[in-house]
Amino acid sequence: MSERTASIERRAFLRSVGALTLGGAAGSLTLRVYGGPEAGALEDLAGSTAPPGTRVLVLVDMNGGNDDLSMLVPVDDPWYYDASYGHGGLAVSPASVRPIAGISGCGLHPSLAWLASRANAAGDVAFVLGVGQTQTHEFSHFVAEDNWRTCVVGGVEPTGFLGRFNDVAHGGSPVASVSLSGLHPSLVGRQVHVLGVPSVADFGVEASWQWEEDDAYWAAFAAMGDQGLSGNLGAAASMIRQTLEAESVIRPAADPALDQGLEWGSLAWQMAQAAAMINAGVPCQTYVAHLGGFDTHDNQLTRQAEKLTEVDDALRVLFASLSPARTGDVCVLLRSEFGRQVTANGSGGTDHGQAGTDILVGSPVTGGVYGEAPTLDPGGPTRPNRIWDARVPTMDFRRVFATVLTWLGKDSGVSEDVLGADYEELSVLSGGPPARVRLPAPSRRRQPA
Repeated sequence: MSERTASIERRAFLRSVGALTLGGAAGSLTLRVYGGPEAGALEDLAGSTAPPGTRVLVLVDMNGGNDDLSMLVPVDDPWYYDASYGHGGLAVSPASVRPIAGISGCGLHPSLAWLASRANAAGDVAFVLGVGQTQTHEFSHFVAEDNWRTCVVGGVEPTGFLGRFNDVAHGGSPVASVSLSGLHPSLVGRQVHVLGVPSVADFGVEASWQWEEDDAYWAAFAAMGDQGLSGNLGAAASMIRQTLEAESVIRPAADPALDQGLEWGSLAWQMAQAAAMINAGVPCQTYVAHLGGFDTHDNQLTRQAEKLTEVDDALRVLFASLSPARTGDVCVLLRSEFGRQVTANGSGGTDHGQAGTDILVGSPVTGGVYGEAPTLDPGGPTRPNRIWDARVPTMDFRRVFATVLTWLGKDSGVSEDVLGADYEELSVLSGGPPARVRLPAPSRRRQPA
């Protein structure tokens, strides 16, 4: 992977993604297909469907750096509640935490009512502790985002890890990668294209109102997709063909009953769009949703509670909307670019951290806690157990991705091809028992020497 990434310049990536807008007498036409750096010819998948049993990942990007310590609360660790070296007044009260059956020493934030109920009733919610990377100590949102979305740390890579998976598994498909809110870089590939589908019912080509019902206009537009065109016209023609093919697959999947009463563009709305496409058998294994606002440098108690309520509501909508034939096919992965620092700042919040917690939800998931929680004990006045007051990651994020990719592709070789290395996988999607949980032993709160 290193040789390949070193030879690719980022500007090639920036030139190759984004919506194509065509101008004309009818006004602008926005095609919601985003080409990868070398995206090629597409197969004609109009009318085809993915059968029940097709494995589907719904990835939720909790963007901004979620404070996972107050999401999965370490109620037995006194350092979390310590006024000088912990969350202090920002810590979630043990009395308000939602317990999880079979898991001691921690519980869920009170806003995560549905998730706690799901974990206790179905047992298919897994928590992966200490997720991050130790190659670099990166506190920048933009670099940390790029690291996990590309799975290349400290290098330049124009494709995303899910885009590369789809290149391997679904090369040439016009609908393999669906972004539910704008363009998500994790989906960008070389052979596949990213569909921006904020609304299934409205997906496709947009034209000015005076041309919306004009058959002659649309016939002329379709003719612009002439395969015989070359150069810039050929590129535009290719995008037109790709959009029309994708539209013929996506739009029939619309189910207005699923998003009725939901706020357009909200995470719950995004989950309803994903459910509609999954239920209809759209041949896509990778959906990515986005929810920002987790950068809680101030007013964290209120802001995180609101954000986690949005996450909880969205999960409820997704799983309530899936048809019985598809409920066993879906795994949701919740993640953020990093966690937050242990010590509360002076603005009622926490600053950028390192290690975080990934959550997997769905019938294929063996619930439980995986990995080893990083210690919260600062270890001395210079805090040698922390990176600039942030917890040290104990689980490489690419192990989580390798586990998911192997599950999606039903082949461990796929994850190695996509990630460029062989990462040890977790048992969370293998159908076996969870790995032995390693939580730090509770320590007596003391003032560091």
